[in-house]
Amino acid sequence: MQRSPLVIHSVGVHASGRNTQHFTMAGQRSGIVLAAVAALSALCGLWGSVASYEIKAVTRPVIMSESPFWDDESSTVIFVDVIGKEVLRYDPSSGELKSISFKNQTGRVTPAVPVRGSSQLLVGVGRVVHLVDVDWGAAGAAAAIRKDEPLVEVEAKMPGNRFNDGKADKEGRLWIGTMDDSRTSRRRRRRRSDTNKGELFRFDLHRHPEKGYYINTTCAVNDGLVIPNGMAWTRDNKGFYLADSEKSVVYRFDYSNKEGRISNRTVAFNFSDYGVPGAPDGLTMDVDGNLWIACVHGGRVIKVDPHTGKLLLTIKMGVTNVSAAEWGGANRDVLYVTSAKYQMDDKQLADEPNAGCMFAITGLGTRGLPNMPFAATSRSWAMRLSASWSLLSLTLFLSVFAALLH
Repeated sequence: MQRSPLVIHSVGVHASGRNTQHFTMAGQRSGIVLAAVAALSALCGLWGSVASYEIKAVTRPVIMSESPFWDDESSTVIFVDVIGKEVLRYDPSSGELKSISFKNQTGRVTPAVPVRGSSQLLVGVGRVVHLVDVDWGAAGAAAAIRKDEPLVEVEAKMPGNRFNDGKADKEGRLWIGTMDDSRTSRRRRRRRSDTNKGELFRFDLHRHPEKGYYINTTCAVNDGLVIPNGMAWTRDNKGFYLADSEKSVVYRFDYSNKEGRISNRTVAFNFSDYGVPGAPDGLTMDVDGNLWIACVHGGRVIKVDPHTGKLLLTIKMGVTNVSAAEWGGANRDVLYVTSAKYQMDDKQLADEPNAGCMFAITGLGTRGLPNMPFAATSRSWAMRLSASWSLLSLTLFLSVFAALLH
């Protein structure tokens, strides 16, 4: 049964990293308080912009919802339950939530990214990328997997590692980070050991006319990462942002869109600089170039200017484990935020009944950049082009040779 949406009317106030006020009032009292706060802010010169917004829990709780993706073709949000081993699809027009299961597979499930112009998804299961053909069915009907094809595995010599978050760039190349999720890894993290290792991979999907799909894999970053997580590209595709949850930082890289290559890592935002609780998890970017970062164990989403490293806005979500944020909706003005209830006890669940839900936040006064589906490069076109060029070259050669003979 679908959970009735929880609606929270809130006003978030930027405090230049000092405080974030939260109000849950309605009607005239809310307006009076907002006006008073705005007046005081202007008088003191301490506060930035004021944004009113509304938060709704739009899905039932799952164990660990993650990696939301707004799919333009179906106008739905596709996301995963990492621990429950499901890929889910939420339809905001009807409120319907459907899922497909990978419980018979070994490993956590994340991420899930649509393949452009098809009914297929690329799904990370453990350390293996799967190509999955899905029949989502008509309204009210159950979804089903038509075909599940494992394509490529990474880090075969690192069995404790698994995929974490991932997205596709403008050219449709898939980027996924890995993390050590073994029990010994968790113990090492508690001791702040440097022996854990995460990496960042780029996957290029190709379609051969006879052999079918295959993937070329490139390790883009193989050192200095522990838990690579949320990622985003700048509007001009010259910059790339990547969170490392263990280090509580968001990195910026220079990005070559043509080559699909990143370089020149710097720190764009450090949680410790502003005393932000928790750690950076999934993140996204708006049209103004600001980052919206989910704070796992921190119960909030923060808006950050990555150019100045300043904290602009804090949105307290009412759940502790906020896992990811992504823009969606027809105008890209709805921020979808996922959360988790993994390893929470009965008291914690009673205090946070919406832990594990996906939320929709509206009224933020900005919008996001388009999500990119994964794109398969057809080898048949390359082969046809090559054949056409060879034929043209042969024709020119024969023409020149004939002219010389005469």
